[in-house]
Amino acid sequence: MESGDTCGSVIGQVKKGDKTRRTWSAREEEVLIAALKDVITKGWKSENGFKAGYLTLLESAMHSAIPGTDLRGNPHINSKVHVWKKTYGTLVTLLGKSSVGWNDSDKTVEATDETWDAIIKTDSTFRSMRHNQWTHYADWCEIFGSDRATGEHSQTFQNALNDVLKLNDDVPNQFQFGDTDACNTSVAEDDSISETHTPSSKPYAATTSKKRKRKQLNEVDDAIVAAINNLADITKVTMNDLVKQLAAPDILSDAQDVVLEALRGMNELSEDEQVIAAQLLFNNHNNLALFKRLNDRGKLSLVRRLLRSE
Repeated sequence: MESGDTCGSVIGQVKKGDKTRRTWSAREEEVLIAALKDVITKGWKSENGFKAGYLTLLESAMHSAIPGTDLRGNPHINSKVHVWKKTYGTLVTLLGKSSVGWNDSDKTVEATDETWDAIIKTDSTFRSMRHNQWTHYADWCEIFGSDRATGEHSQTFQNALNDVLKLNDDVPNQFQFGDTDACNTSVAEDDSISETHTPSSKPYAATTSKKRKRKQLNEVDDAIVAAINNLADITKVTMNDLVKQLAAPDILSDAQDVVLEALRGMNELSEDEQVIAAQLLFNNHNNLALFKRLNDRGKLSLVRRLLRSE
């Protein structure tokens, strides 16, 4: 059984000709996981990712925990987070399919040979998910759980598009072009420069301000690239899901049959309530996946919650 989290075992190994690819050790991955959770706790998580500048914090955390490491925010950490998030999205999609389960002891995806054959036949990208251990899956759920990889592709696609179109919301005030007062205020407060400037302090203030602007503009550039990559991934996943739904009606039909059979056994519900519950479950990927994994009492509890919120 292979681990699907690490890219290899040799620290610092880089594929020849590709400086963005780097093999991570298990220790480095553990530190990055902890650092991601820490920046989330400190409020650096946005609706569909992270706020501009988070890579700088992650890089600093990596260097503090592992002195002498050659890991950088770009390209190493940015690439790693991007790959993890993409893999998490694939796992969520896979685990939402009928007759697919999660083995928390082995950290693997479980399904019969027949189910795997049917899934891989419709989308061969799932083949690599079968024999790997996903030891960081629980951590990914905590880190990326509110991001686009929740199964609600139509909604999250729009959110990702908004990330690209509204990135100026994350740009610091001093970069609202034309606002010279904001620039001056930033220099005075951030660099702790006295309001009474001497001739010798002005060049220093100007130099410091320019350096800060360049650094923060680079961070905004990183956020733009990450948002565009995120949008491209969501587009691919969304289109793949649409194709699979058209190409594999039997798999979808099986999932619906399981839900309907369970609802029919809920004598506490009227026929109208059973119909409404079925619609609510079929329209929400997360609720449908949860429903299929609950016991009978849990299923009834979830349905009642959905009906109350309707």
